[in-house]
Amino acid sequence: QVPCVLKEFNESAPVLCRIRSWVAALPVESPACYILDLGSGFGFLSMLLAEMLPPERVARCILVDAGFPNRGVEASNGQISTEHIYNCGEWPIPLHTLKVDLKKGRALNQVAERILRVPAIGNPAVSAPALVCAVHLCNTLSLRAAQLFNEHREVAGLALAPCCFPTQRHLTQGVVYQLGKHRFAAKTFLCAKVVPSSQDRFARWNEHILEGIEPGQHGAKALEHHRLHRPQGGMYAQDTYIFAQRQWQPVLHRATGPERKSFSPATGSAIVVDADYGHAAAQRKRRQKHYIESQLQTTSSQPEGDPSSEPPGPLQVQALSNDLVS
Repeated sequence: QVPCVLKEFNESAPVLCRIRSWVAALPVESPACYILDLGSGFGFLSMLLAEMLPPERVARCILVDAGFPNRGVEASNGQISTEHIYNCGEWPIPLHTLKVDLKKGRALNQVAERILRVPAIGNPAVSAPALVCAVHLCNTLSLRAAQLFNEHREVAGLALAPCCFPTQRHLTQGVVYQLGKHRFAAKTFLCAKVVPSSQDRFARWNEHILEGIEPGQHGAKALEHHRLHRPQGGMYAQDTYIFAQRQWQPVLHRATGPERKSFSPATGSAIVVDADYGHAAAQRKRRQKHYIESQLQTTSSQPEGDPSSEPPGPLQVQALSNDLVS
């Protein structure tokens, strides 16, 4: 039996190497960067990085996981203890934990507002570069990590190692995903007739993620295989690593405090954008109903005598519905 810490170190090695190279390549004039460790679990990756990276170039490591308790809230409980983070001496690079459920789009907004867009230490006019790690994220959490990279210029690098792909339930529901400009259906990688083996499904899932990552004109992205995981019991090898990077440029703050929200672009949009039934389908139907009602209200507010003020008939309502779906 391989000790857990050695297993984690082995499977994190490609990410450790890439993060070290990214830190070394940051411009000298850039503020000290920080590590955002998504789905960190116990925190092995961040603990290793805290010992390996230069403290003068890395300000902190932020461990993000839904299993942490809320720090400073006595009544908050969590499945992951933080005793080893805060009560076992100082780390060369400070470690901080944050309880966030990455499945929720509004959680990405909170991460953006409270971490990514916060002024850099020593230079409040700009944001510090962020390096996002996401090792062994399950299901659609990998899409959320990639979405965070796509939507925020503050993120200079993304090191992603998906753990697994969505379940057959998404195939039954006819789920459609969207990452960046890339839209794809669950059947393209979950249908056994199209993709027979689990290993191939996992590979196709990773290819879709890579396709949806948008590093920008001068950025780069790559999918790499590192044979570090030995599957057992018919499982597939979790040996795929996706790396994306962009040239860091200072993101200026035009305002501070509550006024900053007016300059913040919308983030954390839905990654499941359509389905035959289920949560996404229900959202679509609500949007459709709201759209039709707004059109009816606009029509009824037209001046009397205007031909456009006549109530729409059933065919017109159906046309509005079809326009929205298409």
